[in-house]
Amino acid sequence: MAELTASGDKKMTVRDAAVGVDERMIQRITKRVYPELVRNGAMTFLNDAQATAVKSEIGKGWTDLDNIVEVGSVKTALDIE
Repeated sequence: MAELTASGDKKMTVRDAAVGVDERMIQRITKRVYPELVRNGAMTFLNDAQATAVKSEIGKGWTDLDNIVEVGSVKTALDIE
């Protein structure tokens, strides 16, 4: 759950920040917006401002299809005949 740091900032995990939203999408957006916070194998903590910034990016065309590319020049055997 949320933790308080020495400076008094409220910290939360990606899972805590992903209330009502897919956790994987929050992870991907966090990795793009704040790459310095994400480390493989380590839990990522966001403060309130960072969590708000990440969630505000959701409506800006982010998709969960990062590895999909559009291929327009591929033809199948049926197209060739």
